[in-house]
Amino acid sequence: MAQLTDLTPAQVLAQLPANSFFVGEDPVGNIGVMVSLSLLFGDTVPNLNQLCMVKLMTRLREACSTAQAIANENQLEGEKLNAFPPATSGGAVVDGYVTQSGVINSRIRVASATEIVGTVS
Repeated sequence: MAQLTDLTPAQVLAQLPANSFFVGEDPVGNIGVMVSLSLLFGDTVPNLNQLCMVKLMTRLREACSTAQAIANENQLEGEKLNAFPPATSGGAVVDGYVTQSGVINSRIRVASATEIVGTVS
């Protein structure tokens, strides 16, 4: 098999709650995504002034990590995507919270800031 260097939006969206993301095309053919924050979080998000970006990015990274694990199932060592390693949790519980950390490993071509792919392990 070929090295896996990225995921498709469909692979990631399959790991999120149904109907929480809408993929569509604008009048000139560009693909866009609309997020239903309320469906994604399972809670009401009344407006765009709601503090929720950490939660959104955590949910997306978790979905990417799960999609990556599924995509890597049949990949050989050295061909597996390693862009979304499992998050780590640790430390003492403070006010009911524990710290969680998750990273995204990517490679960016030096000559082009738009060409970004995942790392391979």
